[in-house]
Amino acid sequence: LELQRNFASAYVLKGKIAKKQGNLTQAIGHYNTAVDMEKDPARKAKMYSLVARMQMERNDYSGALNTIGKAISINPKGGSSSLLGMKGQAEYMAGRYNDAVNTLPQLVGSGIDAKAKAKYSFMLGMAAKKIRDNETARAAFKAAAYGPYKPAARIELEKLTQGG
Repeated sequence: LELQRNFASAYVLKGKIAKKQGNLTQAIGHYNTAVDMEKDPARKAKMYSLVARMQMERNDYSGALNTIGKAISINPKGGSSSLLGMKGQAEYMAGRYNDAVNTLPQLVGSGIDAKAKAKYSFMLGMAAKKIRDNETARAAFKAAAYGPYKPAARIELEKLTQGG
């Protein structure tokens, strides 16, 4: 860095070190510096994805949504299921249930594996329930009745049936 200040890879390395040391704020700063220097759109989008994950770890869901938006705008097709998953989860955790109800069906219908489909279907059901869209919630909980989500999905379906 002393020889060449605009070396994105060096800032990525500094970000990895800071993250490993548990300093997410510093890691995010280093990755953002690297993003500003990076010319390759695919690498830039990947760095944004890493920053968004760290923001999610810090419970900074608004920041994560902003960063995910940047990644998607740079590379709309790159890592789409991963980014959609983070986006849907961040929307849900930020209390933006209407947005989550719009995002999560795109992910659930994208050919993800059965366990991930159950996870995001359950999240969709919970978001739909929050906005009182019981029809969407029922369909999502039925789709979530797989693996570790099966018992909870059944409980939520029962609650909907009982009007709760």
